[in-house]
Amino acid sequence: MVGSSMAQVKVLLCKIGFLSALIILTCFIIIVVAGSQKNHYLASVIDKHKLLKVTQSPRVILVGGSNVAFGLDSAIIQHELRLPVVNMAIKATIGLHYMLEEVKPFIGHGDLVMVMPEYEQFYGDLPNGNDDVWLLLWYSPDGYRNLRSPSQYLALLKSFHVFMFTRSRVAWDKLTTVLRMKPESKPDLYSRSSFNEHGDFVAHLSLSPSWDGCFPTQKDETLNEETFSSLQNLSKYAARKKAKMVFFWPSIPESFYVAQKAWIQRIVSKMNQYPDIRVHGTPFDSVLPVNNFFDSPYHLNATARLKRTLAISRFLLHMDK
Repeated sequence: MVGSSMAQVKVLLCKIGFLSALIILTCFIIIVVAGSQKNHYLASVIDKHKLLKVTQSPRVILVGGSNVAFGLDSAIIQHELRLPVVNMAIKATIGLHYMLEEVKPFIGHGDLVMVMPEYEQFYGDLPNGNDDVWLLLWYSPDGYRNLRSPSQYLALLKSFHVFMFTRSRVAWDKLTTVLRMKPESKPDLYSRSSFNEHGDFVAHLSLSPSWDGCFPTQKDETLNEETFSSLQNLSKYAARKKAKMVFFWPSIPESFYVAQKAWIQRIVSKMNQYPDIRVHGTPFDSVLPVNNFFDSPYHLNATARLKRTLAISRFLLHMDK
């Protein structure tokens, strides 16, 4: 009787093992097929890392979400400051903690690290990243080193099912394209090839604005304490490396600022408790007219991008004079 029960248990375990292996193999195949998008927007991390590694200090390193990718002209900053500029910004959903850890090992003597995160990085779980981090790690496997907190790993685990769902859809689209002998679609605006040699996103500069005027409403009212600590830690680390870190508020439209003023002010009040973080100006200083935005309340159009870049360049040029 006992022998029969043990045999049944062994059979059950073998079935569970086989099913688990099948699931893992299926996930791997889906990720490989879907992950071969060489021109994917997040694949730009490959080029940005190459640029960061070959550009010698002293230099300017731009850090933030897509507001920085879309909103600054690195060539102008480079011309004004007479320093090479590397724009490492890609997307807010990578999480601010990842972004800061990503550049930290590369900070050298004389570097100027400019950090400009979206306001959502100060609330809830966004600073820990979402399912986009999984795909980023596919393109940049050594990015696991940028996962330093339990909160980041928890966010990864919580978002794995979303990642697999989106990758499954991409894999299915690829498969149906091959089976139907259809030509692949033209590159999306949001693609790797849309970045220039400095890491700036430039594909939108000649296009007409498409933003519908909507902006995010903050649901989570809990300030993320780790965001402030991460910024302070990078500032102190930069100082030890004889470099500087400067924090800038992102540009947003007037309507966004008015609607979320109290929410933004809480961030300002908390930031004032961290004197080691050098903050430039106030959020209101970065507010721009609604018609200055391209397709979101964080993406500047060509005219506003130039205006914003010149203002920041002038500040950086005379920062310590």
